[in-house]
Amino acid sequence: MSTRTTTRDVIKYINYTQSRDKIYRILQYSARFVLWYLVKNDKTGSFQERLKQFESTITVSRKLFRMGTSVEFFQKALDGFRVTDRYMMLTTLLGMFGKTLWLVTDHVIWFGKVHLVELNLKKWSKVSAWLWLTALISLTLRDIRKIQLLQRQAKQLHYGSKEEKVALKEEEHTTRLNFIKNFCDLFIPLAALEFLSGGFGALGGIISSLAGARLEWEKNVSPYSAQAQGRHT
Repeated sequence: MSTRTTTRDVIKYINYTQSRDKIYRILQYSARFVLWYLVKNDKTGSFQERLKQFESTITVSRKLFRMGTSVEFFQKALDGFRVTDRYMMLTTLLGMFGKTLWLVTDHVIWFGKVHLVELNLKKWSKVSAWLWLTALISLTLRDIRKIQLLQRQAKQLHYGSKEEKVALKEEEHTTRLNFIKNFCDLFIPLAALEFLSGGFGALGGIISSLAGARLEWEKNVSPYSAQAQGRHT
């Protein structure tokens, strides 16, 4: 790949809102992980204060950027009724309705953080974390089920066409990335609810964001090709 092509791809990537959000998210949780490390090792100073302000600014900004996204998840929840596999339908509905409610509380928290309304931020943050955790558990179970179904289809397509096999491999690849993203995201609300340390939550956020960034890259810039991967192995 030439430098010019790479530059064009990067520009194309950052033109998408969700792609930029993944970059901000990586920065957010990287900063949160460094802050956790500094606090754990009793290292305080001006750098810690600046980094804390940086992380807080990105967090509040991302909440604003997500404003209205709850409608999108609500639509995805409604689409879940069309899923034929009952287990996948149930986990999709729980996951997407859970994410819808999580984002609604997230919108409320943003209004509180910018002091437009007075509310108990600690209480609302806890409710938000439980909703997000419930949604992520459901979506992680959905991803596991979908991988199982795809592997079952692959066995049935043992004598199928090459195109069908490639399409299945590509769908399984995307589903595995979604699984990694949702599973690693679990550590964030678990840390917020104090079941895990903040370091584990931040690390999970970084890995999840990297998986999400790759999904956006493959969706908008350079689609994953199972056929091409096969030639390289």
